[in-house]
Amino acid sequence: MERVKTFFQKTHVGLWIFLFLQVIVLIQFANGEQEVIFQLLVGYILSVLISLTPIGEFCLCVFARAWGAPRSDMRERMEWLLEEIMNDVKEKSPGYAGKIQLRIINVDEPYVCALGRKTIAFSPNFLELPEDEQRGLLASEVAHLVLRHNVWMMLAGCSNPLFLFMWLMLQCTKLLFMVVGFIYCLFTRSNLHRFVSMASVAITNLFVRLWTGLCMLFIYFENRQNVYVADRYAADIGYGFELARGIDDLRDMHIQTGLLGSLFQSKPHPDARINSLIEYGVPYRGY
Repeated sequence: MERVKTFFQKTHVGLWIFLFLQVIVLIQFANGEQEVIFQLLVGYILSVLISLTPIGEFCLCVFARAWGAPRSDMRERMEWLLEEIMNDVKEKSPGYAGKIQLRIINVDEPYVCALGRKTIAFSPNFLELPEDEQRGLLASEVAHLVLRHNVWMMLAGCSNPLFLFMWLMLQCTKLLFMVVGFIYCLFTRSNLHRFVSMASVAITNLFVRLWTGLCMLFIYFENRQNVYVADRYAADIGYGFELARGIDDLRDMHIQTGLLGSLFQSKPHPDARINSLIEYGVPYRGY
């Protein structure tokens, strides 16, 4: 019951809208036939249940390219940090008994993220950060697992096989229209026919981009809200200052500017995260 209540918190409005859009697509695919709608909804529910299993978590790790096991010395270092953080977590959330597994992501910059219900993925360069910053950034990602943010995100993520299949169908349709339109333009002599062919290809491509972009817009909004909540949880267990410092040191990475950049940013702007922590009472001053 508690998990159901957390789903209806206002921070999950992006996820509500995304799931609503998915149901609308199902109804459109069924073309109004009740039996087909029922079959698609059953398939959707089954795919959601699959996404919440270890199979779904494995798919998330694969899509995030976090399938590799860390080197033994890296694992020992991360486990030592996790043990310290989990001791503080148990005081605030004694009911949490998750066992966290570690995966490696081979990217050049320092990076750490929570995946699924029990996975923390990190890059080798993450361990080159100052120790206090490692603790702060890691505590925020652990908070995502404790607060089950990723469980809700798995409902709408790439681990949902039904909508992954539908997305692939859209991509294949777009590719087919492009190929057919290109071939038709080569052999037709009518400028009007060429224009119609090129316009149909452009409209199909635009539809696919708008649909996927709209869906990701709500997912990114949901994720940004979760980041603020996780940061405050990390502050509650004593890692607010370390987290703010770590965010500040990595502030130039993956920053997108402008309205569209801020809308489609999967995490809030570093300055916004730091400001949220300061307003929450973290005594951080970078200048």
